[in-house]
Amino acid sequence: MKGEAIPVRASIVAIAEAFDRMLDKMSLDEIIKEIEFESGKSFDPSLVPVFLEVIKRTEFK
Repeated sequence: MKGEAIPVRASIVAIAEAFDRMLDKMSLDEIIKEIEFESGKSFDPSLVPVFLEVIKRTEFK
């Protein structure tokens, strides 16, 4: 599926799962850069800014 054919929930899960996989291997700054780089490729570009805003407001260890 491509574009609008992909359910929004699936697009959110895709970003969240990728974030979770990267969390053990990369710094938060590196993860943010990678998600931004993949915006429009692997991730829905309309959801990336929203996801990143939530991430930037949350503390991760």
